[in-house]
Amino acid sequence: MHPGGLRLTQRAAVLAGVSCAMHVADIGCGCGASLSFLAEEYGVTGVGIDVSADMIGRARQGGAPGIDFVCCDAACYPYNEGCYDRVFCDCALSEITKPGQVLLKIRDSLRPGGKLILSDVYAKEKKTPGSQRVRAACPGACVSVRAWTKGQLIGLVTGAGFRTIVEEDHTPALVTYAAERFAAGCSGWGYVLIIAEKDCSGGKVVVGGDAVGGGDAVVGGEEVGGCKVVVGGDAVV
Repeated sequence: MHPGGLRLTQRAAVLAGVSCAMHVADIGCGCGASLSFLAEEYGVTGVGIDVSADMIGRARQGGAPGIDFVCCDAACYPYNEGCYDRVFCDCALSEITKPGQVLLKIRDSLRPGGKLILSDVYAKEKKTPGSQRVRAACPGACVSVRAWTKGQLIGLVTGAGFRTIVEEDHTPALVTYAAERFAAGCSGWGYVLIIAEKDCSGGKVVVGGDAVGGGDAVVGGEEVGGCKVVVGGDAVV
């Protein structure tokens, strides 16, 4: 379960206007608690995706009707274009090898007016991704791969063709999560909830190279990782 747990999931669902009969996806669904909650509370259908076979096995044991769980890397999942009303990605994007590629696929999979609900860890100051210092700073809290700042994370989202409509800081939830699960502090780290709508205004997302998101993200001159993003004007990924 991600920082904030089902309480944050419910708040995000309300802010994102989740309603009955919507079709949703949960990227990095873990044991499926959030998706099953959404199915039971709001009547949604959908799919949960996670790279861990153990987590997917647990999710399938306790899943709600109308919900499927698939063991797959988020970057390799065959997203259908215009399939989902909402896509959740809680404490998972920072663990994905090619986050830019996944964000582009999520955007394409959303119907017009569809929304991405993203929550994740961010570094209050720029750190070196993958360094031992990053891994030790907040054990178990979604920081083993990425160490972007809040601005870099938002830039990555908007650069992939989304328009941010909600940004809420939930750092206290991260502090509680780390203290309860790992008896550790989270100095230097924050946790943010971002809700972003698929931008259908006609802005271009230009994909270059052999793989989408294969390079480094550049947001305001900062390297992020996962794709190359130019904020302002057209997004280059």
